[in-house]
Amino acid sequence: MNKTTRTNEKRSFIIDGLPKPLTRASSHLQIFDNYLGDTGLRLRSIRVPETKEWIRSIQQVRQGKNGGIAEIAAEIFLDETEYAQLEHLEGNEIRKNRYFYVQAERKFAFDVYLGPLWGLNVMFADLVESWDPTETFPDLNVIAEITANASFFGRGLVGRDLGFVRAEVSKLMENGTGHRA
Repeated sequence: MNKTTRTNEKRSFIIDGLPKPLTRASSHLQIFDNYLGDTGLRLRSIRVPETKEWIRSIQQVRQGKNGGIAEIAAEIFLDETEYAQLEHLEGNEIRKNRYFYVQAERKFAFDVYLGPLWGLNVMFADLVESWDPTETFPDLNVIAEITANASFFGRGLVGRDLGFVRAEVSKLMENGTGHRA
């Protein structure tokens, strides 16, 4: 068994915006993901705005079950010197701010995309043993579940913009997998 693989067991949804009491000024992480060519590798930089701390790594990412959320197959944390040796590889960058929220003992993460994807907001809900697959989140302004849609994750968003996202959401709505809460 490969003990380096880390699978994210989550459901994911497109949402209208951050739920109350969160705002864009709330505590968050700034994430910069740079996808390296046609490989499964990405350089990830995470900045903590409150402390100005940077965490950098190179990750091998594999597509998750059913085409959805990625699995981290391997991750190496980098110091400043190591990162400097690799940063020339940057180019296919996706930027987002990640917020965290706990409701009824369930953990949620919210990604607010920046740049050309501004307007895309994704919620991740941790799976738990008592998870009801028909559960909805009306107070979180869910538009569509995207757990198994690779178009909305990592490499699937490289070079995309909000127009692409809107077209994909329209397809979800037409197929009956999208809904307004």
